[in-house]
Amino acid sequence: MNRASAAARVMVLPRAAATAMLRSMPSETSNRPIRVLLWSPKGSGTHYYGPGSFFYRMYSRAAPGRFEITLAHTQPLQQKHELFATQHFIGEESPYQQTRLKSYLALRRFLSNARRFLDKHHGEFDVMHGLSGFQAIIEPAQYAEQLGLPAVVFLANYQLDLSNKSGLHALMRLGTRRLKMASRLSAVVAMSESMYDDLIERGFPPQRIARIPMGVDTQRFSPVSNETDRSTLCAQLGIPDRPTVVFVGTVTPRKQPHLLVEAIGLLHQRGVECQLVIAGPCNEADYVQRIKQRQEQLGIESLIHWTGFLEDPVPILRAADMFCLPSQSEGMPAAVVEAMACGLPTLATKISGITDLIDDGENGRIILPDAEHIADTIESYLNDPQMLTEHGRRARKRVETRYSTDFVLASYEKLFRTVIAGKPARDWETFEYR
Repeated sequence: MNRASAAARVMVLPRAAATAMLRSMPSETSNRPIRVLLWSPKGSGTHYYGPGSFFYRMYSRAAPGRFEITLAHTQPLQQKHELFATQHFIGEESPYQQTRLKSYLALRRFLSNARRFLDKHHGEFDVMHGLSGFQAIIEPAQYAEQLGLPAVVFLANYQLDLSNKSGLHALMRLGTRRLKMASRLSAVVAMSESMYDDLIERGFPPQRIARIPMGVDTQRFSPVSNETDRSTLCAQLGIPDRPTVVFVGTVTPRKQPHLLVEAIGLLHQRGVECQLVIAGPCNEADYVQRIKQRQEQLGIESLIHWTGFLEDPVPILRAADMFCLPSQSEGMPAAVVEAMACGLPTLATKISGITDLIDDGENGRIILPDAEHIADTIESYLNDPQMLTEHGRRARKRVETRYSTDFVLASYEKLFRTVIAGKPARDWETFEYR
């Protein structure tokens, strides 16, 4: 459906008129739940799509009557959750088509479905909350704005979200177009200082950026009380009680867990006792198979434990000694924040969000994407248990101070009320709703 036919079906208020109307009735909006359209094509719940999982947990912390959440998604197997007032299947938008052309055609069908959905339902919501900056979120968000529904988009991994990639995407410069569309939204959320700085360097209007970090439920994600509890958890999980490094996340080449297997192999050759737990779904079979073949070549099958998908990652984090993420790119990784909340020092590559979380040598370590450097860093912790304990304590303190879910939830509520009232996104910290 083109823009003209959509306009013929719905009344679209000019933005200034919509803003004036909202300002004229603040008490009604402030006294009822904020009606949020959670636009998450990959679904939302207790799974390993980082943004969908994080915001499910965040909204679950809200007091009754604070939000009314409607989920729009593309997952035929999306579970029903009481958190969502309603769940709408918009149509499949699979990124795993055999050819780029088929993938593009599937995306266009999804976007057409998205417009029809917004034409029909946009008046039922106060704000649209999009999870990540891919085309399946940014384009519907821009259309929502045209219909008078303010849109807030969380940039999960902006270096990927706003890039032109390769092939057909590069030819059509979809990343450049997304950046332009995003700059017209009511707000985008930058999780880290590096993300904010990069957006400004790209010419993004600062008044449309809200800086809100990734958060974590510090009550649910918390450290073990003592080593006895850790040993008990290992027994319950069926893993040996020995020094443990854990990786939590989708097993994908971008996150580079193969480097951890290589590092464990090097430690094994040095006679250093250490094991690795890889916790997360294995969606890319060829990559997983290569890793498993490599662990066999290194003779360390007994030191690598694959858990697959875990609905609750807390026990495995509590059972570990340290967390490692040698990723090529992220936004602000939820798994890192959760690991730190569990009192684990984190070893991570110097990517967006990590330098906000980790003070190198204070509460974790910045590592190179190199197996030998990772092995050396792990060994340095194992040789100094006092440093391991102290860095874990400081990691927990950092999260408690700056990244609690309650703080992040309150920040989003204030941001939503700011854009609903037609104010610039950057004003959310000082905005007062009267």
